Amino acid sequence: MCIFTRDLGEQLGLEVESGMRQLVRTVTGTFVVSLHEVNLAVAGLECSAFVGCAEDTGCRRNVLGRRGFLEQITLGLVDYEGQLYLSYDGNA
Repeated sequence: MCIFTRDLGEQLGLEVESGMRQLVRTVTGTFVVSLHEVNLAVAGLECSAFVGCAEDTGCRRNVLGRRGFLEQITLGLVDYEGQLYLSYDGNA
């Protein structure tokens, strides 16, 4: 899933605790997020996604995840040429 820090959620004008609460488990620990629907714009592509904003200020990373973001785009990577291709799928 897409996860944003509490600070970024607040900068976006979200009332972090007003979203649907969900427990997230990672290899580094467990924390609570509140889900909010936001519009994302990445490399000129725009889509709507549910983002989990961490309720605790200890979460320090913003992650664009498979659920909510990558499932909506087509991604191509040509490592030896240093090329990244993105296009909006729109079918998710």
